Amino acid sequence: MTQRLDSFFEWIWDVFTSVKLTVVILTLWLFGSILGTLIVQNEPVSRYVAMYGPKLTAWMFSFHLYDVYHAPWYLLILVLLALNLLGCMLKAWPVKWKLMTQVPRRRVLTDRAGKLTDSRRFHCSHEELEALKARLESRYGSVEDSTDEGVRHLFAQKQAGSHMSFFVLHIGFIVVVLGGLVSLVFGVDAFMSIEEGTSDSLIYQRKGQQMVPYRLDFSVRCDGFALKTDERGRPLEYVSDLVILQDGQERTRQSIEVNSPLHFEGWNLYQSSYEELVRLKVVNTQTGEESRVSLSPQNPQFAESIRMRLYLLRHALGSPMGNSALLQLEGPDGQMFRYQVAGDAARTKERNGQLGEMIAISFADDKLHYATGLQVVKDPGAILVWIGCGLFILALYLTFYLSHRRLWMQWQDGILRVNGIAQRNMPMFRKELDALFSGLGEKK
Repeated sequence: MTQRLDSFFEWIWDVFTSVKLTVVILTLWLFGSILGTLIVQNEPVSRYVAMYGPKLTAWMFSFHLYDVYHAPWYLLILVLLALNLLGCMLKAWPVKWKLMTQVPRRRVLTDRAGKLTDSRRFHCSHEELEALKARLESRYGSVEDSTDEGVRHLFAQKQAGSHMSFFVLHIGFIVVVLGGLVSLVFGVDAFMSIEEGTSDSLIYQRKGQQMVPYRLDFSVRCDGFALKTDERGRPLEYVSDLVILQDGQERTRQSIEVNSPLHFEGWNLYQSSYEELVRLKVVNTQTGEESRVSLSPQNPQFAESIRMRLYLLRHALGSPMGNSALLQLEGPDGQMFRYQVAGDAARTKERNGQLGEMIAISFADDKLHYATGLQVVKDPGAILVWIGCGLFILALYLTFYLSHRRLWMQWQDGILRVNGIAQRNMPMFRKELDALFSGLGEKK
């Protein structure tokens, strides 16, 4: 029973540490990443229904395809990949370690040369052998020298650490995968909108189909916003002047634009978008209550004075025909009303009839204001990804620029026999041997 159990665990270990399983996991990872690229992520349910239909949308939601990179099955693939790579590395460790540390100092020399081996014979005097040993020590660092039954044995090797490329590469992959997991689980990718001249510390992060508020431990103030457009009014660039406030003190300030973020204590604030705002004064003529709101087409506001939500449908501030705006008002019972705001109170009241008798909405000023849209990102796994990439570069260096080279030599009765083995790049190794043994008479 114990033997069968041991055999079963050995079979599990062999399967788990096999390259075939690595290929399968990488294929699943690639397939999942393709799905996350092709399927629009983190959109409202209505858009998925419009694009794919109700049945396919329900199937997609059951497999969390609306947010692939945070799906449990995607995270499981990453965990399995990291464990598989770790297992492969542990399985190969004894063999690689033996190649680095347990190279036989003596061996039976042959006269055959192979793809990665070289064999030579020379006429060599004792003085030439000593000079050769000195050259070997200058190039290989150390030479092991011993004599047995009248035969002198010399052994030298260098760059044995090149076998570490296998482990460095696998550790790099594991570190990158762990960095990705840390970013997916603990990272923050949120959005905040700040009207110029105001500050805020509340950001909104999408969690599936919900926008979850998150309070920062610092505030962001927008001191100014500048928009540059072309002759047709299309935006060319926009810049936000931001100030970071913490514990009532200014910590840093910076003007940011697209691809030029502000960095603060691990947080990155990117210029993402902007909104045109119309500032309105809303008065309940029956109670005298007054409130002020800043409206944009994308961002409705609730006016406390009239207990209604206001939607900006369109506006014409600075128009030669005069300032105007078209609003939609949503009452407590969900009933909708249209409301036109004109440049003066009399025309506004006239255009809105009975509703204009109860509600007076006017422009707070004649200026078009802006709110800057910021993408707020915190990526705690980024440092691990960078470390993993550094390990990739180190693995490439170990693989392509280093080669474990070993030389066995036997000297007896004026004849020197040499066998050399290189891990890779045998032509360069043979050139090195030609230079090393130059001056010796090669015996045919």
